[in-house]
Amino acid sequence: LQSVAAHATAPAEQAVLTVGSVRAGERGNITPDTAELSLTVRAFTDSALDRLLAAATRVVRAQAAASGAPRDPELTVTARSPALLPDPALTAA
Repeated sequence: LQSVAAHATAPAEQAVLTVGSVRAGERGNITPDTAELSLTVRAFTDSALDRLLAAATRVVRAQAAASGAPRDPELTVTARSPALLPDPALTAA
C-alpha cells in the first residue's frame, strides 16, 4: 500500500494514502479470524480520490488472494468528503 499514491496519481497531483490503524486478534499466540485495516485517503480532486480507492482495493484483494485468505476482504468506505482546494488568497506567498 505504501506506493499506491505514487502509482495511482500523476507526479504533479498531490495525494496521500495513510494507514491509520491495523487491528487483529487478542493474543500473540493465536491466529486471528479477522483483521481490520483503516486507511485515510486525501487528494485535491475527486478523480484522484477515486483512483486511489480503486488502487488500494486492488492491492488489498491481491494480497488476500496471494496469502490464501479463505474469503475475499470486505471493503467499506465509512466516510467520504469532497476534495477541497486551498483558498488562493490564503496560500499566496
